[in-house]
Amino acid sequence: MKKCILVLTGLTVFTLTTVAQWDTLTSFNQVIHDLALHQNNLFIGGNFYERDGNTCFWSTYFDGSQYHDQTGSIGGSGIIKMADFDGTLYAVGFMEHSGNMGVSKWNGSTWESGAASNVSHHLIYADEDAIFIGGDNGIVRRKTTSTGFETFYDFSQSGNATCIMRYNGQVIFGGVFTSLDGTTVNHIASWNGSSWEALGDGLSGIASVMAVYKNELFVMGDFDFAGGEPVNGIARWNGSSWSDVGEGLTAFSFYGFKDAVVYNNELYVVGGFSEVDNVESKDIIKWNGSEWIAVGLAHNEAYIKCIEVYNSQLYVGTYDFDLTHLYRYKGSSGIGEQSVLAFNLYPNPVDDQLNLQLQLNDVYNLEIEITDLTGRMVLCKKIDGVKTIDLGITCRNLPSGNYLLTVKNPDNGKSLLVKKVVVL
Repeated sequence: MKKCILVLTGLTVFTLTTVAQWDTLTSFNQVIHDLALHQNNLFIGGNFYERDGNTCFWSTYFDGSQYHDQTGSIGGSGIIKMADFDGTLYAVGFMEHSGNMGVSKWNGSTWESGAASNVSHHLIYADEDAIFIGGDNGIVRRKTTSTGFETFYDFSQSGNATCIMRYNGQVIFGGVFTSLDGTTVNHIASWNGSSWEALGDGLSGIASVMAVYKNELFVMGDFDFAGGEPVNGIARWNGSSWSDVGEGLTAFSFYGFKDAVVYNNELYVVGGFSEVDNVESKDIIKWNGSEWIAVGLAHNEAYIKCIEVYNSQLYVGTYDFDLTHLYRYKGSSGIGEQSVLAFNLYPNPVDDQLNLQLQLNDVYNLEIEITDLTGRMVLCKKIDGVKTIDLGITCRNLPSGNYLLTVKNPDNGKSLLVKKVVVL
C-alpha cells in the first residue's frame, strides 16, 4: 500500500453512509413471517417449530427480557400475519383448530379458533374501528367492536386483496384487481362507506405494502408506474395525486418490499433489495422525508420479512428456510456526517488497484477493512493519526464478487462509512 499522503484532487462532497448497530436476539429453524404488539409484548410468528433448538410451534412472545414459547402442537403450518384488535390478538395463516383453519386468536397461553373458516388466510389489518381478514378464496371479512366477522367484500370475481390501510378516514385496499363494481381502480381503491373510489389512475401492478407517513400514503409493490408516472416499486399518494419517492428500486430485486414502519419520525422499509434511489443498503433502508438513507444489517438470510417498533426500539425478522433471526436495532454508529468532508473511491468496479481518498474534519486513528458478503475479512489496514489519506489497495488477487469496504475509528469502534466494492 502507498504511504498516506494528502491528495485532494478529484475528491467529491458526499453524504455519509453510516453503519448501523444490531443485536442478534434469537434464532428460528424456519421463516419469521410477522411481528406484532399485544399486551406490552412482542409476538413473533411464522412457519418455525424451533427457537434456539427448543420446541416452539408457530409463535413466541418477548416481554422485554425473556421469551415465552408456544410449545403445544397445533396443526397446519403456522402464521402469516397478526394484528391486535380490541384487546385480542388475531393471527391468519395455516393453523388448524378442530375443523376450522386460517383464523386464530390468542387466549393467553395458546392459539384457538378465531373465526369460522375452512380456507387459509393471508391478509389481516386492524385499527381502532375494525379488523379485516382476507382469505385465499378472495373473501375479505370485517369485525367491529359490536359485531362478529361478516363478509365485507368478495374480491374473487376480480382477483384478491393483498394489503389494507386506513388513510384520511377511508379504508384503502391494494390487490390483484383492475376494477371493482364497475369502477376502474387499477390495483388500489378506497372504500368511502358505500362504494369504491379510484386513487387517480392507480398502479401498473400489484401493491403489497402500505404505510402512512407525514400525512401521505406510501405504497410499495410490483409496479413501475403510479398515476402514469414512473416510480419503480414505491410511490406516495397525498389524497389527490401520486408522486415518486426518489427513483425507487434502482437495482434488480427478486423479492422487493415486504414491510414498513415509522420509527423516530422516519419511514423504515424492509424486503429483499440491494439499492433504492441509487443508495446501497441490503434489505433495509429509511426515508427521512426528503432522501433515502442506508441502514446496514449484515445477515445471511434470503431477505428481511417484517419490522416492528417495541419499547421504543426497532425489531426485524428474517426469511429463510433453515435459519432465521430476530434482530434489534441499536441505532446508527456513524461518527457523523460532519466528520467526513470529502471522499472518493475508484475505480469501482475494480480489477487491479482500488484507490481510496478521504478528507476528515480532524485527526483520527483509522482502520480500513474489506470483507466479503459472508463477513470474512480479506484485508485490514491500520493508520494512526491522519486527517487525510490517499491509499492504493491491490485487489487483483481477490476472487471476483461483491465486497464491503469499511472505514472505522478503532478507538471507539464507530464506523465513518461503508461502501460496496465490486471486484471483476
